[in-house]
Amino acid sequence: MKIKLEFFINTLIFLKKKIRKFFSFLFSKSVGIVVLTFLLVNYFGGKLAEDAQRRFADYQHEKILKESEISAATAIFEEVSRLMDKRIYRMEKLNWELKDNKDFKKIDNQMELYREVLYDWNDNRNRDIALMERYFGKNISDYYDNDVHRAIKDAGVLLEDCYYLPYYKRKEDMGWEIDGRMGDLENKAKELNIRMLKLIQTQGVGIFNPEVKIE
Repeated sequence: MKIKLEFFINTLIFLKKKIRKFFSFLFSKSVGIVVLTFLLVNYFGGKLAEDAQRRFADYQHEKILKESEISAATAIFEEVSRLMDKRIYRMEKLNWELKDNKDFKKIDNQMELYREVLYDWNDNRNRDIALMERYFGKNISDYYDNDVHRAIKDAGVLLEDCYYLPYYKRKEDMGWEIDGRMGDLENKAKELNIRMLKLIQTQGVGIFNPEVKIE
């Protein structure tokens, strides 16, 4: 009886050890996997979240910067275009009166209005050239400074020469020649507007224009 009891006790002890080892093994493996999975998910998940947050911040920064550059470029375009249109209009009005050559008071009045625009043009010329180069590139600013300005100057010289002639020496043919120069000027002004608008529409202005050098 004593032997049987002893055997039974030893068997229980043996089974207990085996069961304990089994659960210890099973538990340790599960916990290891869970812990490893938790660490990997947190590490890579954190990296992905950090990268996504950085990309979003960069996107927001670029979006705000691009909107700012487009807004500034649009304001410059509107100012330059308005000034060109105003000067062309005043030149045409003066030329119409000179061709008619009847109402000398109107001629003088149109000349005064033209001079006001001319002063405004000259006062802003260097500033506008610098701004156009900064936001639209040197090709655009050079076209404005050389082609457009030369066309304006050529037409303006003829217009003033005609104005300062004695009224009896003014010929209608002079007015038609001025009209031809004005037509060339209008074409160049239109071309300049189209070029600037294209850059604005494609968002290629300011620091987003490869021709613009930022130092």
